[in-house]
Amino acid sequence: MRTLTILLLFLAWPVSGQAASPLADMDAAKRPRLTSIYSTVHDLEEFTKGDTPGIVLVFLGTKCPVARSYIPRLIELADTYRGQRIKTLGIYSDVGVNAFDIATHAQELDISFPVFKDVDHRLATWLGVQTTPEVVVLDENLAKVYQGAIDDQFKRHGRKP
Repeated sequence: MRTLTILLLFLAWPVSGQAASPLADMDAAKRPRLTSIYSTVHDLEEFTKGDTPGIVLVFLGTKCPVARSYIPRLIELADTYRGQRIKTLGIYSDVGVNAFDIATHAQELDISFPVFKDVDHRLATWLGVQTTPEVVVLDENLAKVYQGAIDDQFKRHGRKP
C-alpha cells in the first residue's frame, strides 16, 4: 500500500507545464470510452479538466473476490485523496458485464467513487491492464505514473505471497 500512497502524494504535488495527452493523436473512433451506470458516454480526458493533478483508475470485476476484499481500502483511499483533487474511478472491463451489473455491484459494496464500463475493452487494452484488481495512476496529462497491484498482499491472480 505504501507504493500507491507515495505515488498519490506525488500527484498532489503541483507541476508546471502542460504536455499533450497521449490520446491527443489517437483516432476519435479508437479512443477509450467509458459508459456510466446512467448510460452517459465519457472520454478519459474529461476527468483531468480543471485543477485535477491526476486520476486513479481501479480495474474491478463484479465476480472477483480479491477486488471485493479491497473495496473498503479503495473507498478509504478515494476519500483521503479527494481533498487533494485526485479523482478515483472504478473501471469494469469484464466481457458481458452491463450497467445494471455494475450499478448493483457498486451499490452492494457501497462504492463511493464513480464507476464505469470500459466500452469494447479499449481502456484496458490501451493501458495494458491484465487482471483485476489492478490500479493505474495517471497524471493530469494522462501519462502513466504507476500501474500494478493495490499493495503487496496478493501476487498476480489472487495468490498470496
